[in-house]
Amino acid sequence: MTQGFCALSDNFRNPTFLISTNKDICTDIAASGYGEDNIVYSNVKNILAHPGSFHLYPQMFTASIGTLALRLACADGHKQIFMVGMTCYSDSFDNMYIGEHDSYTETNMQSANAKFTQENAKTFLTYNNVEFYYVTNDIGLMPEAYNWCPNVKEITYLQYYNLAGLGAIAH
Repeated sequence: MTQGFCALSDNFRNPTFLISTNKDICTDIAASGYGEDNIVYSNVKNILAHPGSFHLYPQMFTASIGTLALRLACADGHKQIFMVGMTCYSDSFDNMYIGEHDSYTETNMQSANAKFTQENAKTFLTYNNVEFYYVTNDIGLMPEAYNWCPNVKEITYLQYYNLAGLGAIAH
């Protein structure tokens, strides 16, 4: 099994909700037993393939997992959403996907970036009463398309720590 199937940075290895629809990643998640003590959302195919490991994502539609996570947070009523590790596939230092699992390869980066950015922009505009914070290592990495969404702000990790009330955290 690949280490890091959670596809998150070292500081966020135990997410409140994990979402995966990728067959290979779901196989790894099921084999690890992670779904026994945590909520993991997926689609019907993975639920049937691994009974007891996953919950059905509400109102599933085809989209990138990051977009599904944003929409789930919005549907749950959150009014501030911090997008940590969602810098598309362009920056391996600050991206939660690159290098975490064999299913995420560099061959699909350009098309994945375009799709991911477009899906997220639609989500931002759909949930215009929610504040989205694009958290990045350096200002200037936010996709241009997000600048057209008035409820999206780009912030650094230090600003995130302050806004989220995380206190002093070594970086």
